[in-house]
Amino acid sequence: MKIKLLPSLHEKRRYLVFFIKESGNIKSIIDEALLNWLGILGYAKAGPQLIETKRSEKGSYFILNIEHLYIDSVKAALSFKARCLGVSGTLKKAREKFLKGKI
Repeated sequence: MKIKLLPSLHEKRRYLVFFIKESGNIKSIIDEALLNWLGILGYAKAGPQLIETKRSEKGSYFILNIEHLYIDSVKAALSFKARCLGVSGTLKKAREKFLKGKI
């Protein structure tokens, strides 16, 4: 018998859309900034996942999936490297609202 979790007990994840001018390995830039700001324990609790990366002539856009309690901390950690375009609860809305027409 499979036991289901109540909806209130699920992790509440959010999608953050960022723009970065730097070229190179985006994953290593993000990981380095988050580890320096949050530390290992904060990084583990935030659980960042790089969902999507799009490159344009101006720079790169990327979508990061994190735990909802760490939105402000992640934005602060990446503020020196990247600019946050917005936060969304679903991936579809994040793509439509913040990336439409930019790529």
